[in-house]
Amino acid sequence: MKQTISATRIFTGESYLSDYAILIEHDRIVELKPLSQIDTHAESFHFFDGLLCAGFIDLQVNGGGGLLFNDQPQVQTLYTMAEAHRSFGTTSILPTLMSDSPEIMAKAIHAANAVHALKPSQLLGIHIEGPFFNVAKKGIHNEKYLRQLTTDDIEILAKAEGTRLLTLAPEKTAVDLIKQLSELGYQVWAGHSNADADSVNQAIAAGLSGFTHLYNAMSMLSAREPAMLGSALVTDHCWASVIADGHHLHPTSLQIAMRCKPAGKLLLVSDAMSTVGTDGADFQLDGQTIYAVDGVLKNAQGTLAGSAISLLDAVNYVQDALAVEEAEAIRMATMYPAQAMGLTDQLGELKPGYKANIIHISDKKVCHTWIDGQMKKHIEG
Repeated sequence: MKQTISATRIFTGESYLSDYAILIEHDRIVELKPLSQIDTHAESFHFFDGLLCAGFIDLQVNGGGGLLFNDQPQVQTLYTMAEAHRSFGTTSILPTLMSDSPEIMAKAIHAANAVHALKPSQLLGIHIEGPFFNVAKKGIHNEKYLRQLTTDDIEILAKAEGTRLLTLAPEKTAVDLIKQLSELGYQVWAGHSNADADSVNQAIAAGLSGFTHLYNAMSMLSAREPAMLGSALVTDHCWASVIADGHHLHPTSLQIAMRCKPAGKLLLVSDAMSTVGTDGADFQLDGQTIYAVDGVLKNAQGTLAGSAISLLDAVNYVQDALAVEEAEAIRMATMYPAQAMGLTDQLGELKPGYKANIIHISDKKVCHTWIDGQMKKHIEG
């Protein structure tokens, strides 16, 4: 099937175009060309308001549509999560499993493999967040599951397909295992860690390539110990994700990170839980009630428990609270996550040959999305 899509503005990831259209054939972008040169026989969609850009890519999605991946590590759970986030412009997700048992990890990998085989540009693979953490920085993760990474775990992890991200505490993990995971094709990132700078730097030398939810659940910079935060801020080639919801980070802290990290190395994630795409005010996580109050999720003790935002909320937040330019805010949710995961030949920009994962935004709301060239209408616009 051939179709053309146009709007007032098109943002390719590098520049803005006006009076242009995107030509799609089957699941790929074929060409971007002036409206005056468009074949009128192709199915056409023209939007007089708003912006077309690449679909958002969220590397940390714990749940959505009322479901949590940990609770139900099944194929249908992942489809429900993906569709809930699609309504907010996220056309590609990395389903995220929080710290759990080896049995649940194996089930989650099996489910992620199954959906990735069918919808590889929407369900990218899997993010294993824990359980290889430091209990001192466990956050909301259940302490009973926390342990050190072993060769038996690597046998389970090696079965994952597609994009694979693993968050671990470097001080709790042998550097040779980090190297082994990196050689298997995993992106190994640091998080939920109390590591000193030396431990972090040894892990980086072994293949560690990024940091999960910068500032949160990691050792803090001080005068005589750079710790994990210091290493993350000064290691230019490493990526760092941030949860820009106004609760996980003070705006000034986020500004500091944006000034320290080279352009393109700081990216947005939602860390979303089951409430995204629902009206739910609370849910259960490992036997404790998590409450949604004023846009933030916490347990009874006040510990942050993931987030209640979509990636669209984060894109809008950095523009409104930090005056980040629209183009950069979009890149932080599209181009940069694609680069971090090695997907730059197919996702994150609007270019010929790339997957037709596209969103139409008007008044900071998502009106339409395309995944593999298939359109879905969300709201009028």
